[in-house]
Amino acid sequence: MSWKPGLRNRRVPLPGEPAVVVSVLESPVPDNEQESGSTYFREPLDLVLGVIWDKEPHRGDFVLFHFDSRRFLPWAG
Repeated sequence: MSWKPGLRNRRVPLPGEPAVVVSVLESPVPDNEQESGSTYFREPLDLVLGVIWDKEPHRGDFVLFHFDSRRFLPWAG
């Protein structure tokens, strides 16, 4: 998966960097952001993506993050 143009709201994955779909959740988990002015406020997180972490510490680890699937496209290479 990769970001749809203009819809990136998180630091990872980087633009042009692929992410692996680990799970698609049946029931989205709401983001716990409390500020209504935040781009994360009540965002439904229904997609678990994995990326290879490229920063120290833990460089090379496979790390999982939750995202809103509406912000992503299939990886086009």
